[in-house]
Amino acid sequence: MKTFWHKSLIIFFLTISLIFPFSTPAQASSTDNSCPGGMVFIPGGTFRMGSHSHYPSEISASDVTVDSFCIDRHEITNAEFRKFVKATGDQTITERPYQNHNFR
Repeated sequence: MKTFWHKSLIIFFLTISLIFPFSTPAQASSTDNSCPGGMVFIPGGTFRMGSHSHYPSEISASDVTVDSFCIDRHEITNAEFRKFVKATGDQTITERPYQNHNFR
């Protein structure tokens, strides 16, 4: 259950970053064209993840830094993702043995 909340929080903050990009001194241009076609550049930054005043699963709040990255403009289907995993052998955090990931 804890993993579900972590993933949900990350997805939430990544979605927010699409709407309100982070402001950092070394921020790359939001028009960075190093992303493949159909993808959007998300500038990296630091944000506070978690809370000490809401749900127990959100404890403990801490600053998290995320590097800049590219993300698809549109979601993909499970079948498309399965095809990608099969072609690349990629493993997400979900397929790896559990560790205390710091999401860096």
